[in-house]
Amino acid sequence: MLMSSSVGIISEVSRNPNAIGYDGLGYVTDGVKIIAVARDSASPYVLASVATGADGSYPLSRNLYMYTAGEPTDGAAEYIRWILSADGQQWVAALGFVPLLQEETSE
Repeated sequence: MLMSSSVGIISEVSRNPNAIGYDGLGYVTDGVKIIAVARDSASPYVLASVATGADGSYPLSRNLYMYTAGEPTDGAAEYIRWILSADGQQWVAALGFVPLLQEETSE
């Protein structure tokens, strides 16, 4: 089935015990079971997470691109500058998505 939204996907999978859905990491809730997937039969199975999305080991991850008609100006330029900033990327992570800027950890 083609669902028009993340809410629709989660709703359908919740109602149908035989359903499997594909949704964005930022839409995963406590009631959603994540299954590990592998690139092929010789590869390890990997669970979706911010870390596996960022390092590319989760095989179903993808980049998100923002396009503008020409050089962005006004509100669009301001939004792109903000979303790429450390503050904007903190919001991306807080919403459950994979940020571009990974926090460095000291050992």
